[in-house]
Amino acid sequence: MLCAVRAVVLLAFCAAVSQADKDALCGACKMIIEELEYSIKKENPKKMIDVGSYRLDSQGKMPGSRKIKYAGSEAHVTELLEGVCNSASDYAVSTDSSTGRKDYIRLNARDGESISISNAAIGSDTTESLKNACHKIVGEYEDDIIDLFVAKTFNVKKELCEEMTDYCSSRSNRSEL
Repeated sequence: MLCAVRAVVLLAFCAAVSQADKDALCGACKMIIEELEYSIKKENPKKMIDVGSYRLDSQGKMPGSRKIKYAGSEAHVTELLEGVCNSASDYAVSTDSSTGRKDYIRLNARDGESISISNAAIGSDTTESLKNACHKIVGEYEDDIIDLFVAKTFNVKKELCEEMTDYCSSRSNRSEL
């Protein structure tokens, strides 16, 4: 009998941890996309980079190279991904009182946008769980994230967070995506 009680308690604990992990992964996925989209948008649209072959032909020219916009390029997104998880410290966890679901919200407004903060908890454990989830996603899906941005996919957040990773697909509040 005691073993059965322990098993039930252990299963309940694992389910709670599992939901917390899912919430953190969904929050981190949305955070990654929001931070990348913002950083790409604020990059100088006139900045260009050379891509292609860097081999010289017999006249000393590089026939295979061309210039492309830096903002949103593979090089730019790769560079942004290196530091995107540091943005976790700009987020707090908010718990929906009716569903108990946790969502991560940005604490600092950008460029005059308004933010609404309610039922928010700020702490190092919140930052750590979001940061760890972010590193997990970037580690596993870096190439996919880059491809989605380079291809200028219409709804990157939905494509990555719902369809590719399935981190946010079972959440009841899909309107944020």
